[in-house]
Amino acid sequence: VSTGLINDATSISGGKIQITINGESKEIEINPEGSSNREKLNSIVKQINAAGAGVTASVINLSENEFKLYLTGKDTGVANRLALEDVGTDRVLKDLGILDETDTIAHQAQAATDAVIEINGDTTNPATRSGNTITDLIPGVALTLKEAGTVTLGVELDKAKIVDSVKGFVDAYNSVMDYINQNKTFSYNETTKTGTAGKLFGDSSLMYIESQIKSTLYQKMEGVDSTVGLLSLVGIKGASGIEGAKSGKLEFDEELFKTKLDTDFNEIAKLFGASSEVSEGIFTQLHNDLFEWTSSDGVLKTKSNTIQREISDLDERLRAMEDRLALREKYHYARFMAMEKALAKIQTQSSWLTAQLGTLSANWKGK
Repeated sequence: VSTGLINDATSISGGKIQITINGESKEIEINPEGSSNREKLNSIVKQINAAGAGVTASVINLSENEFKLYLTGKDTGVANRLALEDVGTDRVLKDLGILDETDTIAHQAQAATDAVIEINGDTTNPATRSGNTITDLIPGVALTLKEAGTVTLGVELDKAKIVDSVKGFVDAYNSVMDYINQNKTFSYNETTKTGTAGKLFGDSSLMYIESQIKSTLYQKMEGVDSTVGLLSLVGIKGASGIEGAKSGKLEFDEELFKTKLDTDFNEIAKLFGASSEVSEGIFTQLHNDLFEWTSSDGVLKTKSNTIQREISDLDERLRAMEDRLALREKYHYARFMAMEKALAKIQTQSSWLTAQLGTLSANWKGK
């Protein structure tokens, strides 16, 4: 909505206005400030925008001293239509020319409406949405409406995107296996006769997670056609060769996967888990396992808490040992100081005794 043409804002009074959107009302106190038309209108815009009423106010300068003020709802759709009124006997909206004397919006640039979509010519039950970007009408399809009209929509499989996603998974999985192998192994040097253990060598949690991941990925899925019931049958298989088998990594046969996509797309969807016909496909199971392992009470958090407790126990034992050493040091220092005092006293007595013996010897010689 907008005002009429404003060339004299000095007559605009202050007061309260009420803006209602989707059943929620907000009262705003308007106090026009400044001496010029621009200053007064800008102050009104600032007060409306600061109120958080779900509208954006703006001023357009049409000429040197002619202005229009616009109010635009932030959200689209019929439910978000603006309802405006002056509160009580106040006349802010009437003075601005947004409302006429019957409290009706005088200048409505465009009323909020819903987008209406008819599919396959069905005019009886059209779909309506509050915005022009629609993602929940056709599964997997995002529509952006530009103008009214009739269009023919073609939907085809984005094979390249699916292939890239599988490649990304295989690369990520192999990175995980590199990390696991690096940290779980024990290497022995024949020359130095010494061994080096990975940081997680022998860790039961790591071995459990690795075993579960492999068990999930290499299982045969029930309810899926036997020609694609294993990941290896669609091109996702264990790395070849002795070293490949030892590494536990995966290899991706892209050409085989593309062929299977063309001939068995729905069955592959079941295998992966993107189907309502199979409760949990392989990747759905893997996702659920990862979520469980990384949850607040999962195996990784439990292991982390155990290690943290062990660190805290070691810290406590270290502090206790330091306290005992400090006491021991204090004890030995006290003994040392006592010994030093005793030694000093003995030395004093020795000097006195030496002097006495010297005197006695001199006296004896004199006789």
